Amino acid sequence: MNLLSIILDLNEILKAEYYSRELLLSKYHNIYEILRKSYHHNAALLLSLKIINILVGKYERAKKKVLIQNRPYGLVVDPSNGCNLHCPGCVHSLSTHFDWPNGILKQETYENFLDIYAPYACYAFLYNYGEPFLNPLTPNLIKRSKDYLLNVIISSNLSIPKLDCKSIVESKLDRLTVSIDGVSQEVYSKYRKNGNIDIVFENLQYLILEKKETGSTRPYIVWQYLVFEHNSHEMDSAKKIAVEIGVDELHFARPYSVSWDDPSILIKRDFQDEHIVFKSHKSYLDEDIQALSKNNKTHFEFSLFHNLIPKPAHKKEDITDAEECSFLYTTITMDANSRILPCCAAPNESMNLVFDRFLGNNYSYNNEFFVEARKNAYVLSGGESNGSTLHCYYCSYRGPGLMKIPGHLRSYLFCICDNELDKCVDDIVFTEIPIIMKIKAIYRKIDKAFPKLARFCKGIYKKVIRIVEKTSKIH
Repeated sequence: MNLLSIILDLNEILKAEYYSRELLLSKYHNIYEILRKSYHHNAALLLSLKIINILVGKYERAKKKVLIQNRPYGLVVDPSNGCNLHCPGCVHSLSTHFDWPNGILKQETYENFLDIYAPYACYAFLYNYGEPFLNPLTPNLIKRSKDYLLNVIISSNLSIPKLDCKSIVESKLDRLTVSIDGVSQEVYSKYRKNGNIDIVFENLQYLILEKKETGSTRPYIVWQYLVFEHNSHEMDSAKKIAVEIGVDELHFARPYSVSWDDPSILIKRDFQDEHIVFKSHKSYLDEDIQALSKNNKTHFEFSLFHNLIPKPAHKKEDITDAEECSFLYTTITMDANSRILPCCAAPNESMNLVFDRFLGNNYSYNNEFFVEARKNAYVLSGGESNGSTLHCYYCSYRGPGLMKIPGHLRSYLFCICDNELDKCVDDIVFTEIPIIMKIKAIYRKIDKAFPKLARFCKGIYKKVIRIVEKTSKIH
């Protein structure tokens, strides 16, 4: 039995309304045995868990379950709730009022959080509203994340005196986004209030120098430049400086409007995102797998599989007719004070978003608040909340969040660079293979624009789908 046949069998099993945990467990062991031929026990076991979790999760989401069997794929954690800047529109702006008390994440708290969620996840976003490097333990938190084969991403302002650049490079951080919205202090500080651009550029240069001296290619450094009316004239200078300093990528990004907080800061309306890539981004997952294989202190147990929530044997499960929120099926968020939130939004007196508090061993992803949120997301979208009802009822944000599913998961699995696994990636991530999704999307467009033509072509359309489905199973 090869890996592809196991994955195809699992897809058929998971499409069914009911399936036994024993059957899933046997398939989990089958996947492990195949991966074990190429990888150390720890790596093979973690990758098997992540694959099973992705497979289970895509059907839970497709069926719009409210009590879901999978665990989150992405972890959003703030190492520090505090920030040294006061950017307009942020929880740290001096004129906004959010429930975001300062705090520093303890290493023990994060390690306990990892024990519960990380074996099944693929990504850790160690930032939300705080400045991650205000917590001196952040490099250690990154290192612990790598023990679970997590791709770790951080966004920072780098306006921090005496930043420990050596520890950041040694931590094996995968990706660092540095926010610099201008090249002069006057322009930069109009939005990045209280920031010091000289310190930022100095830290950026030291980080790149440390990478060169140690022969490290990570973190992959992205200079993010939010484009406003007041700073667009410095974009050409930013391009020259980016080349001189040696960042890996320059991203001119279109920001959200913050004029509600500071009317003097306006988005440049005619601007679209622009990425300038100087060095192509590579995956470090293979390096992390090798490092985990040499780690004699860590040994993962097969019993981790049993931490997936047991499926009810006879009771028909709740599903929802509400519009789906991707956050509620893909990510979990924890701030530096151990508060559990459903997404990256910040609570205030009218936005009820604190779903739990992490106490060291409690699993929150299926508690009453998450279940209620999945059942009622967007049902009162655009309305005003008094703060007593979950904000998810009233939410109007419909973006993909930090986890762009299935793109992130597809990218993660391909980065393992296993020839046999590469053949299975689309069957793991998608409920339908991408070409069928494209064919259906094209047919929907034809049906909307030319309904008579669509009816005429319906037989041909169904035949094409059947042929593609049949061909896709012949590998």
